[in-house]
Order: sequence, then C-alpha cells, then structure tokens
Amino acid sequence: MKRFFQTIAILAVVAFAASACQSDALAPAEPSTPALVAPGIDITISEVADNSFKFTIAPRGESCYYSYLVSSVDSELDSASLYSVSYKDIMQGTVKYADNPSFTATVEGLESYTDYYVYAVASSVEGNVGSVYRKSVQTLDTSAPALTGYDYNENQVLLEFSEDITYVEGKEVYAVVYAGLYLTGSPVIEHTAATVITGGNQVLLTFPEIVTPGSYYTINYPAGTFVDQVGTPCAALESRFYSTGSGVGLDGLYGALENAPLEVVLPEVGMIEELESWISVGVPSMVNRIDSKAQFITTITHVEEVDGAVSTTETVVPMKAVTHFGGSYYAILVRPAGNPKPKDLITITIPAGACTDIYGNVNDEIVLGPYKYAYTPVYPKTGDYLVKNGAYPFQIRLSAVSAEDPEAGYILQADWFQLFEGQGFANPTLYFTVDEPNRQLICNDQRVKNDGTLASAFGVGYYYYDEAHTQLLVFYGGGNSGTDPIVISYDDSGLLTTMSYCDFSVHNASTGAYIDVFDSIIDNVEIVPANAASAPKKAPARIKNVKVLASEYGNFAFRR
Repeated sequence: MKRFFQTIAILAVVAFAASACQSDALAPAEPSTPALVAPGIDITISEVADNSFKFTIAPRGESCYYSYLVSSVDSELDSASLYSVSYKDIMQGTVKYADNPSFTATVEGLESYTDYYVYAVASSVEGNVGSVYRKSVQTLDTSAPALTGYDYNENQVLLEFSEDITYVEGKEVYAVVYAGLYLTGSPVIEHTAATVITGGNQVLLTFPEIVTPGSYYTINYPAGTFVDQVGTPCAALESRFYSTGSGVGLDGLYGALENAPLEVVLPEVGMIEELESWISVGVPSMVNRIDSKAQFITTITHVEEVDGAVSTTETVVPMKAVTHFGGSYYAILVRPAGNPKPKDLITITIPAGACTDIYGNVNDEIVLGPYKYAYTPVYPKTGDYLVKNGAYPFQIRLSAVSAEDPEAGYILQADWFQLFEGQGFANPTLYFTVDEPNRQLICNDQRVKNDGTLASAFGVGYYYYDEAHTQLLVFYGGGNSGTDPIVISYDDSGLLTTMSYCDFSVHNASTGAYIDVFDSIIDNVEIVPANAASAPKKAPARIKNVKVLASEYGNFAFRR
C-alpha cells in the first residue's frame, strides 16, 4: 500500500504555569510605593479573518518598556519571564515606550476556527514589572473545506482536506469502474458505494466491489458530503475519463488496480472424439485480444508396443484459437490440430501472454490435457443400394478399391435410370474418393475404364439415342455445366443416405450440341439399402434399337 499522507505536526507547547487564569486580566500585585507601580496595559483585537487577526497593545500610563506574546495556548504566565521575552511562540517581542506608546501588528498563517491568546505586560518608569494581561480571539471559518490531496491503494482511497471535516450520513461516496483498455467506453460498474471513515482532515474510503485487476475507477460524491467544524459544506466531486483526441484525459480523482494474471477455468480432462470439436477455457472477463504471433501448440503423444518393447513419440503441431463471448459467459476456444491416432494423448498449450482481457490482464501459460484421442473413423458400407429417384428408381453397387485401405476410394456401378432393360449397356462406372470427417463420397469427374485406368466421366457419350444415329446420350455431373462433383452422403453407421444431382443429356451426334436432359437424379435424392421389398420393378425399355458405340466421345458442349 502506498504511504498515506503525513499528518500535520503539532506545534510545541510552551511550558507555562500549571493553573489556568480565571479572568481576562490578571490583577497586579499591591504596590508598596504608588510611584513605583507599573501601569496597566490595554489589548485590542481587530480585523479577525480565517487565518489572521490584528492586535494593538498600549500601556495605560507611562512605562519604560512593555512586552507581548501571541500563543495558541491558554495559560498563566510569569510576568518577569514574559517581560524579558523568555517565552517563544507564534509571535513575541518588547517595545520601548518612549519610541512607541502603542504597538500594532498582524498575525498571519493561523488555523481557521481556532482560539489564540495575546499576552502583554508593562513596566513602570522605574523599571518595576507589572501584572500580565491577556486577550483571547477566535479566527473565523468562512471558506468551504477543500480537497488538497489524495492517494489510492487498490480498493482504498485516502482523501485529505484543507481542514478538519465531518462526514454527513446519508451522502453517497461512490466509484464508477472502467475496464483498463476502454476508459472512454461504457463503465463496467456504474455505482459502487464506499464505506467512509473520517479522522481530522482525512477520509478513508473503501470500495469492496472493485475487485477486477487492471480496472480503473473514478471517485465521486455530491456537495455537502463533508462539512467543516462550523458546518460549511464541501463542493461536489465529479470525476470522469474523457477523450482528448490523442489519448485519454483525466478529470478529478481516479484510482487503478494493478494488473494480475488472467485467471481461467480449465475444462475437465477426458477424451477428444473429433478434431473439429472446440475446447472451451472459461475466463472471468471478456478476452479482448489473442496475440496473432502467439504459438498455440498441440502435442500428440503416441505410445506403441513393437516386439514387446514400448516406444513413445511426440509430435508438436502449431494451432489457432479464437475467442467467444456472449451474455455473462466468456471463453477462449481452442481446437487441437494434427493427425492423432486412436488412443494417442493430446495436450494443448496456450503460451503465456497470448490472451489479454479488457482490463489488460494477460494469461500465464495454460496447459490443457492430456486428453485421450478416442476418435474412430467411419467409412461407408459397401453393397447394393436403391436410389429412390421418382418414377424410375434404380440400383447401385458400392465396392471398395482396397479392403485394407478404405482411404484408397470406392467404385460405384449403377443401372443409371433403367435405360436399357436387361442389357446393361456401357453405364459409367464412377470412382469416388472418401471425405471421412464429413461422411461423404465425392466423384470429381472420374470413371473406371475397362482396362482399370481412370478417365474423365463427365461429358462423355456412350450410345446412340435413335435409329437414325442422329442423337447421342451423354453423362454429366452436377451444376449448370455438368462439371460439379457428384456427392454421396452416409451416416454415422456407414449407410449411404443421399446423392446429389447428375443426368444423361441428349446431344446432336454429329456436332455434340446440347438438345435436352433425358433423365436426371433429383438433388439429394434418398438412398436406402437394397432388398427384395425395395428392389425396383423393371421398367419397359425406354430406348430401343440402340447401337453401342465402338468408342466413346468426350468433351461435349456444355448444357447451358
């Protein structure tokens, strides 16, 4: 805690006699010879102000010398000591009567609303010292108590006023709290009431609700919250932050809480089933920024037993993170990277200083995990399926290129649109790659030729359409141009569920010019496993007297 303001030192008290005076003028001793008696002395007070007053002293008759003392202490003084100026205080001195039958002076630098005393004593012309006379005066208090300084320490503020003050119960002293990075924005807390303790000219304020490290707060109170000893009220204090155009200005009183490490609520350690899943790290206040240069990393630990020996390998993979906030909930969201295998351990490291909240606090290093990677890939189930395509549903057969390596792709054979009853003429056999995380099979314009090699599948003609051999059927993929991929989706059990658009189009056999769509698959048509109940009835031959081409034609004009 910063050192509080030093208190004003108390003036040293002059050592006076033990008993107090009972009257304004102490009676002189009874003279033995009237000619030797010292004259009395008059003390006159004038021009009394908050911090000063004027006094005049004058012997009532002829005198040799007369002396005076100004003090804040009411006491019975020894006349001989006062006459010889042995007492030292606010002001003292001696005057030669022959030069100045009266003496006037102004005393300054005094405390307001305080009692002061003027003492005086005169001697006779023969030098005999008379009795001590005294006059009291009280300075005024016409000015309001003014705030002269302050200090703060976290949730406490110490105010210092120009004079002793008293707190007026019911008046609210409050703070307005701001986030450190948004001083000119909306306050975090509008009003936070303080407990108030006064002592002399100091006030100690405590704000129990200002608890977020890095925040700033202003101090405010209405007029009359504090009054001086005569009841004069203080002025209102209205503190604020404001924009200066080149920074943030400060007006009034403010305090700041020192920054601290950004606290986080770590998620429970368990299993990660999919790399697409985000891991949420809770934070108590909104994360303002994630350092783009911060090295978030995923560490993958793989433990493997080979020939009875256990080996461990670690792979470190850079990764990205994002922030998320909504309502009263704030979080850092991280998603692991890399290519873990089932049963691998995954640890995510958020480096120190990567995240900054709106108060300016940054995080210490955060380590998440280790998590066990429990993801099990799902691949499509091979076999026969029924494409439920309008009036002409048809069957397809899915097979894997390699039973040992499902990533090698899949082959799809189909009786496309039941074009030829019992003939099976030259229907294209399509090659699909697998997108396992998205549960999709994708044909990017590839078919399997009779020799097992791959070739273009879209825009290839297969057979004549009419007896005159003037028209041609061409197989196309999706989209207006027929070049978009054909996509088959499957569910978490591996069963095929839907297929995207594809068609056979009619073209001029000589020029290849597009004429019309012969038949097509409805986009996202439903697919179900084939069985006796779902097998399509064979439709009548839709094309007759067809001659299969000895070769295939490709690169026909776009349909649109």
